Amino acid sequence: WMSGASLKEDFTPEWQRELSQALSRFAVDVREELEQRMPGKLVYAGGDDVLAFVPAVRALDAIKAVRSVFDAAISGNPGVTLSVACILAPHDHPLSDVIRLGHEHLKKTAKGLYDRNAFCIHRTTAGFESGCQFLASEHGTVIDKLIELQGFMQKRLLSGKVVQQLAGFGEGLDGWDSVEDLNAARVQALAFAIDRHFADDKNSLARCQTCAKELYLQVYEWAKARNGSVNGWENFVRLIATARFLSRQEG
Repeated sequence: WMSGASLKEDFTPEWQRELSQALSRFAVDVREELEQRMPGKLVYAGGDDVLAFVPAVRALDAIKAVRSVFDAAISGNPGVTLSVACILAPHDHPLSDVIRLGHEHLKKTAKGLYDRNAFCIHRTTAGFESGCQFLASEHGTVIDKLIELQGFMQKRLLSGKVVQQLAGFGEGLDGWDSVEDLNAARVQALAFAIDRHFADDKNSLARCQTCAKELYLQVYEWAKARNGSVNGWENFVRLIATARFLSRQEG
C-alpha cells in the first residue's frame, strides 16, 4: 500500500505520469523478486495494492524484497511511502479472513498506529501484532537486523527462551525516574539475556548482542518520537518474539 503526506501539492499531470510508470515497473519487478527468488506467489499487483503469499519462514525476506523493489521503482518521488501488513496464518485458515486481516492491520496498525511507511506482522494464532516504521541507520535497517536475529535462532545459537526473559525485564525495570538510566539498564539487561541464552560461540555471541542492541535503540528512538503512543521495549520484545516464531517454521 502506497501513500504520502506531501502528495497533494506535488500532484501534477507530469508527476502523475511518472508515478504511474514507476508503479508499472514495481509491479513487474516485485513479481520477479517474489516468485523467482522466495519462492512465493504474487496474486495481484496493480496501482497501489499488492497481494502475495510466501512461506512463513521467508516473511521478513519478502518484506525486505518488496521494500527494496519499491525504493528502486519510486526513486525520485519524495513523499511516497510504503506500508505493509503481513498476516501469519496456518494453511487451513480461511483465505477470506487472511485478506480481511491484511486490510484491517494495514489501515489500523501500519498506517494508523505506526503512522505509515511501516510494516506490521500479525499472527492469527497469537492474536498480537509486531512491527514499526521502516527504520534505517548507519548500522542497517530494522528488517535486516530481524532477519539476522532469526538466523541466529534458526541455527540454534540463540534460544527462543530469551523472549520470556526480555519480557520479564521489561516489567521489572519499569518505574525509573530517569529515562536515560532506564534505557541504559535495558541495554545491559538485553546483553545479559542474550549471553545467558546463547550457545558457546563467543564470536557469534558478540555479533548477536550488537545486532540486538542496535535494533532496540532504533525502536526506542522511534517510539520516543511517537510521544508514548508506542512502548519501545514492548514493541522490541514483540519483534524478537516474531523472529523466534519465524525461525521455527519450515521452508
